[in-house]
Amino acid sequence: MKLLQLIAIGAIALSPIAASAAGLDALAVSSDGNTIFVAGESRSIIQLNSDLEVTKRQWLGARVKQLALVNDESTLLVFDDSKSVRLFDAKTLKQTSIFEKVEKFSYTNGHDKFAVQQGSYSASSVNVISLADGSTVSTVPVPKEFRLDALALDAGSGEIWLVSKSVKNEEEKVSYNDIPKDLKGLEKENYKQMHDGYGNSILCYS
Repeated sequence: MKLLQLIAIGAIALSPIAASAAGLDALAVSSDGNTIFVAGESRSIIQLNSDLEVTKRQWLGARVKQLALVNDESTLLVFDDSKSVRLFDAKTLKQTSIFEKVEKFSYTNGHDKFAVQQGSYSASSVNVISLADGSTVSTVPVPKEFRLDALALDAGSGEIWLVSKSVKNEEEKVSYNDIPKDLKGLEKENYKQMHDGYGNSILCYS
């Protein structure tokens, strides 16, 4: 409850920062609530203490999309809109590693690895990266005909899930006149999507 209150107060207290940044998009808070990291359109990482005083500011030059404290909170994981995943020392905000040309990215809180598709949207593999030393732990293939749309790394099992873009399948699209007349609103839209002649493929690597 105390932490929720801290965040709520922070949202108000940080309004001058939010105004200058035109919005804050990412947040990471230490387990003791004494260190807070925020980032957004300012293209900077801002570090605050429990009194909501700015203690450090690190310019990135890119808008941050995701923040997470990892490696026993010694490292700050950053994913930004320059298609980069970066690792920073959480105390000094000094960058220690960078992974560029990241098309798809997945990290789950509490896990010691993250997954990336690098190079281009048609890259033929997904790499699992160790947060401990930045090394590639494993690589899974993306089939040539599989147009990757999203990926997810399961924190518990370590499984990697790949979801393809929608492609035309063998199912015939249901015409408007064949849609059940009793369906209205959202139910009708769901039915149309379920019978539009397109589908997604899912791959799971364990």
